[in-house]
Amino acid sequence: MTFLQWLREFFDIPEVKEKTTAAAKEVKNIVVEGAEEVATQTKAKVSKIKRKRSRNKKGRFVPDDPTTKKNEAYEDKE
Repeated sequence: MTFLQWLREFFDIPEVKEKTTAAAKEVKNIVVEGAEEVATQTKAKVSKIKRKRSRNKKGRFVPDDPTTKKNEAYEDKE
């Protein structure tokens, strides 16, 4: 009997099969709950205001001034 055959027979035992199935479902539920929690946190952080690049009178992009806190390269679009 090879090792793989032994594993196959071992997991075909009804008690082991039930326990492994239950454990797999529990892990799946934990992962799904964690993913949903991360998704809700991410959605809360993302703002609904869209931003677009600022342009000057000639239509060129305005660069950001690193000495200020505000990012002049983008403006909020409502």
